[in-house]
Amino acid sequence: MKVQKTIQRGTAKTEAEFFPLNWAGNSYKKFQTEKMDKVSGDTIMVSARGHQAVRLDQRAKPQVSDVTTEVTLVTGRGTGTRKIKIINN
Repeated sequence: MKVQKTIQRGTAKTEAEFFPLNWAGNSYKKFQTEKMDKVSGDTIMVSARGHQAVRLDQRAKPQVSDVTTEVTLVTGRGTGTRKIKIINN
């Protein structure tokens, strides 16, 4: 399936192949776990401007849940609310 993308600050269009985005939710957690398993071993991840270091194989794995969550969505200018169910896939 092809999608049309706008490029060059909105002055041109191009067609590209559609692929599902993998940046949030349980699909991203699975992707992240697979990627960390490939890279792990003696690899060290440094964070906090070099003040913290953690070996990737000792790092906690992301938890994947199959729970449906109900959240409250604020609408308007903060005057109304709606409850919606988020299904984790």
